[in-house]
Amino acid sequence: MPRPKSDITGKKLVVSVRVTASQREAFNKLGGSVWLRKQLTAELDRQWSLEHSTSYGTRIMNRVFGR
Repeated sequence: MPRPKSDITGKKLVVSVRVTASQREAFNKLGGSVWLRKQLTAELDRQWSLEHSTSYGTRIMNRVFGR
């Protein structure tokens, strides 16, 4: 069954991965694609803030602590 086009891009985007049945159940329990979108957005925001940090000390601390 085809899914509707994305609200954000206006295009139908598909991401597929091979998972076990238990992994799929866990994905659905976490909220499915809604959960995944939130995680991806948070990661993009984190990456952006690391790249645009103006303080040299802040960049070093972020690398040391894995942020």
